Amino acid sequence: MISVGHAMITLYSDGSFPEMKGEIMRKILLVLCSANKTGNTAKLAQAFREGAKEAGHEVAEVFLGDNIHGCRGCGACQVSGKGCVIHDVMDEVYPLYDWCDTIIMASPLFFWSVSGQMKSFLDRLYAKGKDDRYEKRGMALLMTAGDDNEETFAQAQSFFNVISMIHGGENLGAYFAGGCDGDPGHHVIAEKHLENARTFGRDLR
Repeated sequence: MISVGHAMITLYSDGSFPEMKGEIMRKILLVLCSANKTGNTAKLAQAFREGAKEAGHEVAEVFLGDNIHGCRGCGACQVSGKGCVIHDVMDEVYPLYDWCDTIIMASPLFFWSVSGQMKSFLDRLYAKGKDDRYEKRGMALLMTAGDDNEETFAQAQSFFNVISMIHGGENLGAYFAGGCDGDPGHHVIAEKHLENARTFGRDLR
């Protein structure tokens, strides 16, 4: 693990799983869009990372925490061509965005949608586009919530579908872990969710 500026970035690769003919080993940017690096969402992301590592993918993980600001809508990134004028954790994220071919976002459910950190992260990717066009990235979503109803994740799923389409249309899927204990100080996520997330990462192609 290395600390660069505000970001805690962990790089993983596993040479014991050489690339097989016909298989694609991905370069994954795993973004923990939460203020809690030890909560249910973090545990779900860790399980996914473990599975992806077993499959031989390379993973760079970034914890956004409270170190990200929202887009100002100033448009300076589009006019100057020098990138975003806001300097925070995204200074470390942008090079990783250039490096990766896949983005996995892990977010808790806040008020029936994605977290503010995830929304700010996506808004700030505007600096990487030109004329609202972006280089293709595979995308997947991991989410946790205390609720576990039929429509709990409907709003977040719809939003993610649009975002993945904007970034090239390679929607790799989503895993929603409902029924997690969300009481302050208590973070309990069922083992079945962790195993399913490991499988998701392990089966990613």
